[in-house]
This record gives sequence, structure tokens and C-alpha cells, in this order.
Amino acid sequence: MNLNPIRKTIKMLAALGALLLALGTADLHAQAFTLTGNVTGADGEPLVGATIYVEGAAGQGTVSDFEGAYSLNIQASSDPVTVVYSYVGYRAARQQVTPVAGGKETLDVTLEEDYIGLDQVIVTGASTATSKKRLGNAISTLDAKDIGNSGASSVDRALAGKVTGALVSQNSGNPAGGISVTLRGYSTVLGNSNPLYIIDGVIIDNSSPELIDLGGYTQNRLVDLNPSDIERIEIIKGAAAAAVYGSRASNGVVQIFTKKGVQGKPRISFSTSINMNQLRKEIEENMEPFAFEEPANGSNPNLVPTTRYKMQDYIFDTGIGTDNTLSMSGGSENTKYYASGSALYNEGIIKNSNFSRYSARLNIDQILSSWASISVGLNYIHNNSDEIPNGGIAEVYGALTGYNFNNNNFNPEPDADGNYQSPAGFVANPLEVIETFKFGQQTQRFIGSTQLKLSPFKGFDIEYILGFDTYTQKANGFIPVGSNGIPLGRARTAIGTSQLINNDLNLRYSIDVSDQVQSQSWLGFTVQHDESTTLAINADRLSPVVQTTDAGTVTGRGDSKSERNIQGAFFQQTFAFSEKLYVTGAIRLDQA
Repeated sequence: MNLNPIRKTIKMLAALGALLLALGTADLHAQAFTLTGNVTGADGEPLVGATIYVEGAAGQGTVSDFEGAYSLNIQASSDPVTVVYSYVGYRAARQQVTPVAGGKETLDVTLEEDYIGLDQVIVTGASTATSKKRLGNAISTLDAKDIGNSGASSVDRALAGKVTGALVSQNSGNPAGGISVTLRGYSTVLGNSNPLYIIDGVIIDNSSPELIDLGGYTQNRLVDLNPSDIERIEIIKGAAAAAVYGSRASNGVVQIFTKKGVQGKPRISFSTSINMNQLRKEIEENMEPFAFEEPANGSNPNLVPTTRYKMQDYIFDTGIGTDNTLSMSGGSENTKYYASGSALYNEGIIKNSNFSRYSARLNIDQILSSWASISVGLNYIHNNSDEIPNGGIAEVYGALTGYNFNNNNFNPEPDADGNYQSPAGFVANPLEVIETFKFGQQTQRFIGSTQLKLSPFKGFDIEYILGFDTYTQKANGFIPVGSNGIPLGRARTAIGTSQLINNDLNLRYSIDVSDQVQSQSWLGFTVQHDESTTLAINADRLSPVVQTTDAGTVTGRGDSKSERNIQGAFFQQTFAFSEKLYVTGAIRLDQA
């Protein structure tokens, strides 16, 4: 079979698509509303790096330059939008503007300093508590109320709009799609800029393995955690966390503290919520009942009657979700417990996409003596996702790919024989992808920790933490025989495993050197081991009814394994002078 004509056609269509995309982008910018101005403090000084963004609109944001000036392009709308201005250590400001197409407006904003919270106690790393004013770092905290009010189904989504300077972006509309959180800007072009995540003193895995080709988006493992189990979140962007955790914390640290039991009779709590996920805005489609005829000589086309279909109605839908959590807490003076179980189900805005998560948690705190205590935390998670690909394998399949490259003057529904049309030929029919392609992932995860705390004499504390995080992620992809773009069908099965174990030993000694000077010394040691494996099999020429790689011709196998050991030690010394001036020095050594 001569593939050259097909390849030439694909290249021509790709070039045409790129041209149309460029023209569409140019038109979008031409119709955008431009908001400019300056961001200053109350003293009139410009605020460099202030964050300016449209509330509730992903991708519409910017930062101020060295003179405090900014320029923000906002998608045109007849309704007013809220623009948020935020800066570390200042109260956020909100301004409403009406973004008229092609319009411009200048808006200068002055932010007031936020003096509240300087004495709030936070944990700088390895469960070592101190006050905010002792640290020369940007620190943000979220409590259970903040997290609950966000209505977010995952921890990373709960950070959106609540942490100053944090950039939270979603890589797809799928309910199990990954979230990227950037706290300190992009420190690498090709690497990972996500922060380090720690739960109850234990470093956890937040990798985003791409086990099946979904068109560039992946899951990340923070989707496994139940926000209802969280007591508070502390975000540290400065050197305090980096000194404790080393280069792993160069992009910042997100410390998550789960709920604990309280002394008293058992308290039972049940919460339930229903949510709806909708497409924010539809793209205007050509619904004119005429189309250009393609004559044999390729010139002087004529208008002919045609039937057009609103393709977005076949692709998008309103997703319904439920989130239920049952918890119980209580205990005696020496023994306290917190137990919970949760069930989450979320439908995506693309039809037939959904995500479900079931989890159970148990936290026990036991006082052993006047100078010793132990805490144990266990968390089991099982989740399942049905996903819709948005490209992949040279972009020949995907619901949105088919929508972008096909016209809307063909019926996307199958004919009497069950066959789907695709005038573009080399890409799938969007409805075909949604109704016949089967892509899904399942994950089982177990996170556990044990913390032993000793206080043998006044001012001296010893803490040992043993933590582990292990999960198995299975993924399957199936494209039936006869599909547009992949007539032989395709199946892929992949399994990924991850295991992370960390040991931390921390010694802290605090003493009043004089009435005006206090000293606090920290010495810590860490040993971490992590390994991951991946196994994948691809096949085509599938059986018409069987959806596994066993039913076809294997076209590729692959497996990989990575293993890493990290040993580190740090020392940090802080002097406080009259609780007004603080001097901190730290040194850390790592070996991997």
C-alpha cells in the first residue's frame, strides 16, 4: 500500500489546521479586552511580582513587572468579571470590570499590608513548631473551614485562589485530570516545578505517570486524598523548609495535617454534597444550512444545501457528582482516635467520563508517659476513572481532536450498520470516541506513618518518624477494529507501582540564654528509599469482541524500573532577641 498520498494529505491538513489555529488565536487577541495599570503598596512603592488574575477563569492572569506595572488580556464578555490582585504579606484586592471586546482600561490598585497572623504557630518541617514571625519566609495557612468552603474534591484544587502567589492549573477537563501547583515560579524548563508534599510529617509521592496515551494529560496522585480528612494545610516557600528537606523542597513545601481525635465521648459526623460540572462557555459553531461544493476541477465552488449538527451537544454534558464522608472521633485523656470513610463520584463535562474514589482513614494518638507519646496514621484509597482521550498516537484519535479537524455538516451518530462517519478520514468521529473507545485507570494506595515523640528533660525533644506510601496503578486502553484513523484497532495494558519509605530523626533543644535572648537548635537526619516500576503491552489487529491485548498481535512491550536512596542531615540554629529580632542559620548535607 502506497502511504505517500496519505502522508501528504495529513501534512497538508496539519499545515492548514495550524494556519487556522494561528488565525483563530490572532482573532481572539484582537477581540480581547486589555486591562493595564500599576500595583503599589500603601507607601506608594511598586509591588514587584504581584499576581493579577480573573477570578474563576483559568489561564487569564499575569504578574506585575519591576515597576509594578501590569497588562492583562481578558476574554470579552457582556457580564462583569472580578479581577483579583494579591501579593505576599498584603490583603488581596478585588475589582470588577466589564471586558468589552477590543476595549482598554487603566486601573491602578493599592494593596494594604496584612499584619494579622504573625504570631500564628506553624510547622516548618519534620513536625517542628514555631511562629511565623521567627521565619523570613512566605508562609500561607488554610484551615479545615477554608478547605471545606472551597468545595474542592481534591487537595490541589482546594489551593486554587486561596494561596497568595500560587499558580494552580488543570491539564484537562476530565474529572481525574492532573493539577499543577507552582509556588515559587518555574525553576526549570523541562523539569518538574511542583512543590514537595508532606502528610503528617511523611513525604508522599505526587508523580504523574502516563500509563496510557490520553493526549498529553495525566493523573497526579493528590487526587487520592480526601479533603474532608484535613485539619489544615501550611504552604512554605522560603529557605526554612529547604533547609530541612533539601533540594526536594526547592519549589516549596505543602504540608498537610489530617484531623485528630479529641478527648470526650464519640462524635459522629456525616457530610454530603452534590455538585454539578458544566462547560463554562460554548464555542460558536457555523450552523448555516449551506456548504461549498467541491467541483472536480477544484475551482469556482458552488453553495449547496446541507444539514449541520451542533457537535458540542454530542460531546459535552452537565456532570453530576456526590461527595459523602462519615467520621467518628473521641477518646480519653491518654488515647484519642479519628476514623473516617468517604465515597466520591464525579462526572466530567465530556460524556462518559467519570471518577470515583473510596477511602478510609484511622489516626490514633497515645500518650505513653509524661515524657513519651506515639501517633499512628493509616489511609487506604481505591479509585477508578473512565476517561476520554483528547488525542494521542500522532493525534489521530480523541473526542476534541475529532471535533477540531472535522466539519459539522455530517451526522456523528452511527448508521444502521453501526459505522461512524469521519469526513476528515484520519481522525476519529467525536461521538465514536465517546461511545466506543474504552480508556480507564484504577489505583489502590496505602499511606501509613508512625511518630514517636520523647521529651526526656525540659527543652529537649526527640522525634522519630517512619512513613511509607505505596500504590499500584493499572490502566487499560481499547480502540475497536474499524475505527476511523486506526482501522486495525488498538489495545494497551499498563501497570505502574511505586513504593516510598522515609525515616526521619529530629532533635530539638530550646533554652533561654538570658531574659532577652532565646536559643533554639535543631539537628535532623533523614533516610529515604523510593522505587517505581512500569510494565506496558501494546497490540493491534484485535478481535471484534475482545478488548484485551491477548486478542490481538502484540506490537510492543516495555518495562522500566527506577530506584533511589537519599541520606541527609541538617542543623539549624535560631536566636531570638526580645521576641523582636530573629537570626537563623542553617546547613544541610545530602547524598543520593
